[in-house]
Amino acid sequence: MSVAILLAIHFVLITMIVVIFARNTQFTMLGNSWMAISQAVTANTKQYFETSLLKTDKQIKEEIKQDGYATARVGLAQIEGLARVGIVMMAKQDTSLS
Repeated sequence: MSVAILLAIHFVLITMIVVIFARNTQFTMLGNSWMAISQAVTANTKQYFETSLLKTDKQIKEEIKQDGYATARVGLAQIEGLARVGIVMMAKQDTSLS
């Protein structure tokens, strides 16, 4: 019985939090993965993060394509000389062969 009461209270509280969040949030980029990636900013990606505040993933992808980095292979690695991980370019694929 007490487990059912705790679950009911939990459900009510979660529902209230979601409703309050949905009503009071004015600016949210939920669903845009670009915001999560911004935590791994490096010198190579800094230009995109500085201008991406209210841009969508689609707009950022278009910018990257225009700059010629659409086929670049990137990964996460420790930044040389720093104790943090960031986005680094592994290689740029040659698309002229296809």
